[in-house]
Amino acid sequence: MPVYPEGLCPEQSPSGGGCALFYELDRTLTHVFDASATFDRRAPIHSGSPVTYLWEFLMPPELGSSVYSSINISGQETAQLTLHPSALLPLEGLVFGTDTFWRARLTVAYGEGDCATVVYFRFKYILP
Repeated sequence: MPVYPEGLCPEQSPSGGGCALFYELDRTLTHVFDASATFDRRAPIHSGSPVTYLWEFLMPPELGSSVYSSINISGQETAQLTLHPSALLPLEGLVFGTDTFWRARLTVAYGEGDCATVVYFRFKYILP
């Protein structure tokens, strides 16, 4: 999915949330995110190193940026994450404030955990 052009993205943090996905996610559908191509496995530093993934979903700052979990989210510790229908709450129209973007935090680590990359992106999860 495309994200907004560089320069229009808030900071890479739980409050900023990084770039927003260009499209809203329909909560009645299944959505799959694949991070398997996030780095070049042929690079010497990655060669033979175990790779771990951790996907986390965070609520907007008005709700404390709390990590959210659901039985309708699968693959949180794999390269491929699946949001099954109704995995998250739609935040539009709620009285929580003006920020209705979910945040996703992806941590990709290799080696003995001493080398990790953390990225954030934001998205709207809507009821059509």
